Amino acid sequence: MSANAKDFKEKSIDTAVDAMKLTIGLASGALVYIVGFVATSSLVDEGAKQTLFWSSIALLLSIIGGSLGLLRFPMMLSEGKVDLEDPEFAWPTRVHHAAFSAGVILLGSCPTPWCMR
Repeated sequence: MSANAKDFKEKSIDTAVDAMKLTIGLASGALVYIVGFVATSSLVDEGAKQTLFWSSIALLLSIIGGSLGLLRFPMMLSEGKVDLEDPEFAWPTRVHHAAFSAGVILLGSCPTPWCMR
């Protein structure tokens, strides 16, 4: 493997880890927003509560998957094999991205009374 290919692999894994850190932070913030919103708002109807519940489940799965992926990264570095397709890194990362997308879409589609006026 040439030096350029190795540098490219290292940069790609660093970018993937940075993106995962960012989306874990966004998912955590959205989860805190949902809990605070449901706890303090009297305007939330049953449909909105169900949508927010499933959104929070998806965001929680996203946080767990992303955390598992981030835990694998130092192990890959210590083993000396930095690979985006490492099975123990790839599946939690895919779960993280799919669940994050689903959670954000559900959060954005939440029916709220003030949006329907």
